[in-house]
Amino acid sequence: MAKPRVLISTDIGGSDKDDDQSLVHAFLYADKIKIEGIVSSPAPHGGRAKDIHEVIDAYAKDYANLKTYSSDYPTPSYLKSMTYQGATSAQPSAGYSKATAGSKAIIEAAREGSASDPLYILTWGAMTDVAQALHDAPDIVNKIRLLSIGSTNTTFDKNARNYIYNNMDKGEAFEKLWWIEDNSTFRGMYVSSSGANDPSIHNGWIDANAKGHGALGAYFDKMTTDLYGPGSVDGLKMGDTPSLLYLLDNADNNNPGANGWGGKFVKTGKASNYWTDSKASGDKLGSYAGAKTVAEDRSAYLKDFAARLDRAKAPNGGAKDEAPTSAPSKPASSPAPSFDAKIGVGTTEAEKLKLTGGYSVEKTGTASGGAQIKVDGKGEANGTFTGGTGTYKMTVRHVDEFDGKATYAVKVNGKTVNTFTGDSMGGSDKMENHSFQLSLKTGDQISITGAQQQGEYARIDSLKLEKASGTSTASKPTTTPAPQSTSGPVLKVGTTEAEKLKLSGGYVVESRGASSGDANIKVNGSGTAEGIFDGASGTYKVSVGWLNESDGAASFAVKVNGKTVNSWTGNGGSNNEAVRSFTVELKDGDKIVLSGVQQNWEQARFDWVKLENASGSTPTPKSSIAAPVSLPAKEAKPQTSDLKDADFDAFAFVGQSNAAGHFFKRAGDKSGGSLGNDVFEKALGAKLGGAVKAINGATSGSASNEKVDGSNYWWNLSQDKPGPALKNAISQIKAGLGSKDLDGFIWGQGETDAKAVKDDWSNLNTVVNNFSKATKKVFAYLQDQFGDDLPIFVQQLGTFKQDGAWLDGPVGALDKIREAQAKLISGMDDVYLGAKTAGLAAHDGIHFTNAAYGTIASRLAGSVEVELVGLHNDGQL
Repeated sequence: MAKPRVLISTDIGGSDKDDDQSLVHAFLYADKIKIEGIVSSPAPHGGRAKDIHEVIDAYAKDYANLKTYSSDYPTPSYLKSMTYQGATSAQPSAGYSKATAGSKAIIEAAREGSASDPLYILTWGAMTDVAQALHDAPDIVNKIRLLSIGSTNTTFDKNARNYIYNNMDKGEAFEKLWWIEDNSTFRGMYVSSSGANDPSIHNGWIDANAKGHGALGAYFDKMTTDLYGPGSVDGLKMGDTPSLLYLLDNADNNNPGANGWGGKFVKTGKASNYWTDSKASGDKLGSYAGAKTVAEDRSAYLKDFAARLDRAKAPNGGAKDEAPTSAPSKPASSPAPSFDAKIGVGTTEAEKLKLTGGYSVEKTGTASGGAQIKVDGKGEANGTFTGGTGTYKMTVRHVDEFDGKATYAVKVNGKTVNTFTGDSMGGSDKMENHSFQLSLKTGDQISITGAQQQGEYARIDSLKLEKASGTSTASKPTTTPAPQSTSGPVLKVGTTEAEKLKLSGGYVVESRGASSGDANIKVNGSGTAEGIFDGASGTYKVSVGWLNESDGAASFAVKVNGKTVNSWTGNGGSNNEAVRSFTVELKDGDKIVLSGVQQNWEQARFDWVKLENASGSTPTPKSSIAAPVSLPAKEAKPQTSDLKDADFDAFAFVGQSNAAGHFFKRAGDKSGGSLGNDVFEKALGAKLGGAVKAINGATSGSASNEKVDGSNYWWNLSQDKPGPALKNAISQIKAGLGSKDLDGFIWGQGETDAKAVKDDWSNLNTVVNNFSKATKKVFAYLQDQFGDDLPIFVQQLGTFKQDGAWLDGPVGALDKIREAQAKLISGMDDVYLGAKTAGLAAHDGIHFTNAAYGTIASRLAGSVEVELVGLHNDGQL
């Protein structure tokens, strides 16, 4: 059975020594669980991530002993790498505010799981970061299970807890959340039958089982005095530990109602997956509901805990009453390599190198020579170069795994010459080759350092050195780990790597084998990359290579001398490189800036910038320029309109997958053409004489209301309030707008609603009426948020095949929803038909082809033009 994936959110620190005790306990059982993160949550005691590190430092001292009992104990460096600072204060009245490193870590870990392999979030403090994560990523609801310790933890941030709890009602965003809220059951850890502190726990147990038991035992003992300040009861509390005990016993983790070490819980009717303390009289200790269900197993789990503390005291097989006289030996599968390792021209097996730190040899039939090396934490493999002086091509053969992004660095005489990460192919557990050039001379010390990241252990199979073709002198490494000097890098006609530009704000260089030059830049938060144009004045085509990722909607912009000349969002991609092209007037000395704003996990990655003379233009030679040339501020407008550039900034696409489909190309779609959002921006921008931005606020698989899809819908008809899809769209639109104004919406929704129609048509009127009512509510809410008179352009549902290709309901149901769309358009102010779709090709029976999206986007641009500006179009909507 797979180990439970666990993330601990703790308010450890200050006088709250209770959490320190529970963390010691958790680390001693770290071989039985997979720790995906430890988050410092807001604490009334002033705790921070440094307090978590203090416990890890004690663990590090006992790690050598613990490893002799199980190779599954994580390294101390891994635990520190998985420690995050969460919020430092409680949430405002809304229950959420802004993302933290802790809330982002929760989202990332949750998304790596599934309903069958959930992330167990053990909440030992306020639910501040958990609430933020759920708000920012409601899609993780079915991938997590909460085991929270309430009581005073809840009182410190009631808003966060109530935000989650209140959104669990039927039809709400968190209705299906799996949650055990332990408000008093946990007290069975340390109270007697009367509910008072139990002296049988506080007297003697710690002296017998913790003192003298390694650094962790000593730390645990230290945390049992003045537990909550002078005058408090000293001793064993571990009040947060029942959340972990729930996962350690033999009880069914899927059944909170079963008797187990962590307690027994009952449903209240709040939601299908919500449990809390049993109020049965037989389960109480004093006034504490459910506490007896933990206390009754006390002797069993404390005996087991005592055996774990013995592990910290001595290695497996060592004397139990004295400290080990020597460090435990390495596993037999990891023999120590020779200390005089040599690296010559040709192939060198990694297991032949000198290994230090966490590197060890691993036998496997898939590696050359039947072995490779892997690292626990961080390590290094090195050897002495025996070849002649010259320029060489080095190829590092490594395993690109699916469950992490290990980092590698190649050094020569201690200086880093190349870095890369193990995710160039998305992770397929196959061997990959990373190649680059470097200069070497006889006797150079070559080393490769590897750092584990999650479940990827920086495995290396071999190194290969070949004389670089046609070269005899050293060349610089292909990656540039630091930005250029402040004197300013230049952009000439041709291609410039983004990592060569001057980086500021949150931009850093990222090694990536799939990028040109093996590197690109990414941003944490927001940042810029700039350079000075060094070329003749004229009109240029600018092409930007960027990464269109699947996990966010980052904002990108290109500016010349501070003025934005092009901008876009990167939502809905497949983690592949995309190219953004446009034309712009440039003169020698212009400052060109790439700017990016991270959104969720898309980090606005740029790869390169290419400048080409625009077709038909003749740049003015630099030598002929006597003085700066004044260029027109803006291009002339079409004669049929008095519209100004500033009148149009951005349009938001909202609705379900056929609205979102404008922003990415589906796998296997070979129809060609540009993305719909690019067509829309280009077509409308050209007609209006100004830049237009398309923002993706759509969400795939959504319904208009909760009666059709209870988890992803736009309006809650029962409670008359926005659904999760609408809330998320508002957030996406605001993030994408930045300083721009919103000028209208493109709406495409209804396929999922059509699926709700029954085969006998008995619920048709209900489905259609609910669709229409919810859609009107959504339109009104969008206008209330962004402008009462903003127009809404409806993209017609496709005329797709309806005989079972996708539709669960009867043939013709899609037509009925299309008719409802038409009635909404004719009966509402500021609502227009944006584009007809009859006859356009479908890619998979329900989604348009990429080429069809381009046609629809062109028609949408024409509708905006006609309705808002009054210009002539071709009459084809």
